[in-house]
Amino acid sequence: MKKFIQRHFSLKEDRMAFYALLGLLVNIGMVFFQIIFGHYHDIHLMMVTGIYQIAFILSRISGLRHYVALRTMQHNMPSFTSVYFLFGLGVAYFFVSIYDFYYGKPDVYSGSVIFFVPLFTFIKLGIAITSLSRVNRYNNHALTLLKQMAFSDALTSLVLTQNALLTWTGETANAVKSSAAFGMGVSLVIVLMAVYDYIKIRLLK
Repeated sequence: MKKFIQRHFSLKEDRMAFYALLGLLVNIGMVFFQIIFGHYHDIHLMMVTGIYQIAFILSRISGLRHYVALRTMQHNMPSFTSVYFLFGLGVAYFFVSIYDFYYGKPDVYSGSVIFFVPLFTFIKLGIAITSLSRVNRYNNHALTLLKQMAFSDALTSLVLTQNALLTWTGETANAVKSSAAFGMGVSLVIVLMAVYDYIKIRLLK
């Protein structure tokens, strides 16, 4: 592990990628716990969100590998493949939210679930926002895209948290539609980030 870090993450800029790797490992553990927890408690939205976030994990792994490869090529432009992936995930989440808006059924959250859902969400969101704000100083577009994927992942968890809190406070009737509408907004944010990245890469190439 020490040799791997020294070889691929020796520069200050590369340490952001190393922290992204650590965050990714933590996120993998939380997502699988979320899926198992959702299955055990029969919470549909928690399982769907977890499965969807696996796609973000795969995209972040691909983005991290691409970043390491770019170091040997002495440029930092991300591939369009990563941008298309982010765009596709945003569009897919939009349709998932539409389906939930019309056909979604209320979930039942126990006291322990209400504790874990916001905790996981704010941990992921805090890490994503902090990393995204710090990465701007390096002007590394490949690394920025990697952080945007983590931020998008955290936003989907925020939708789950809204659904859990609304249900817990007795707003069960409105929880599904409100969360689905919020999910549509989140999907648009993800799509806009992908469009921004696409335009930026086109202008800089």
